Amino acid sequence: MFCSSGAALYCNICELTESWDDCGDHNEQHICPDVKTVCYETHRVKNNSGTEDHFYQRGCGIVQFCARRERVTQGQWCEVHCCNKDACNKSPTMTLNYITGVMVGLLTAAHPF
Repeated sequence: MFCSSGAALYCNICELTESWDDCGDHNEQHICPDVKTVCYETHRVKNNSGTEDHFYQRGCGIVQFCARRERVTQGQWCEVHCCNKDACNKSPTMTLNYITGVMVGLLTAAHPF
């Protein structure tokens, strides 16, 4: 369950940038306005007359935003990664942390000690 503590979540915010490094250089941390919020990172690729433009973004979002990890529309592709701890969207490796947390939770639920 996301944000089950009921406390506001702090997320890293950066507007559309051209690389994760650039996003990190312009990163700001904000309190998300809703307790049902997750932190996210997106990598969007837009086909622009035969070339690909890449855009990177971090921010606060709702859980439903994370339901589909990859979104494809005509001429665009977008990958979404979400997490639910303060400032957890600060690196491209956050996906592994999120997946590891989900797997540990599932294994623990399946094998009570």
